[in-house]
Amino acid sequence: MSFRAVIIGAGLSGPACAHGLRRLGADVAVYERDPAADARPQGYRIQLDPPGLSGLRQCLPAELFRLCLATAGTPLPPPRVVDQALRPAAEHARRAQSHSPQTQAYPFNRATLREILLTGPADTVRFDKEFTAYRREPGGRTAVRFADGHRDTADLLIGADGVGSAVRRQLLPRARVQDTGLRLIYGRIPWTPHTALPAWMREAISTVATGPGTPMWASGR
Repeated sequence: MSFRAVIIGAGLSGPACAHGLRRLGADVAVYERDPAADARPQGYRIQLDPPGLSGLRQCLPAELFRLCLATAGTPLPPPRVVDQALRPAAEHARRAQSHSPQTQAYPFNRATLREILLTGPADTVRFDKEFTAYRREPGGRTAVRFADGHRDTADLLIGADGVGSAVRRQLLPRARVQDTGLRLIYGRIPWTPHTALPAWMREAISTVATGPGTPMWASGR
């Protein structure tokens, strides 16, 4: 008998998990509350380090993993971290000599990566399906309900619906998301010969992080 998995959420992790389960022979359905994949913006960049790339390689068919790398940006070296006065705060002493998924982090256009992950049978991902609740059934299966009245039954229910997961709220109602106070700002600024910043900052993407302590600036290609 086929093993059926229902995944709630079609961002990045839900479709990636679906590919992995399908490779293992499972019957998989992914449900997403948004009406379409392009219904709203979901960020423009995401970085995957070697452990994340390893997981992606294990989940995806080989041709899709190659497409992910082909559409990724230049591999990222370890970042240079400085304080608010641009003084070095920390830096990795050793840098990888070769660029590969085993040694380097890769930046991805989030929308492009998601489009690749959503590639597959048309009936795997179902949009405009808002999860409302689940119920354990005799025999160990799980009944899943949606706002429009649709129902499904699975051997495995996976909540891949983000930090505000509705699946988690039912499974762990006492659990609370803790705000660490850290903030990360992404953006672009014009660069002119008169810009008063160090030359090394022209060689890489730079990241400003603020939090309860001292603001930091991290730079990495």
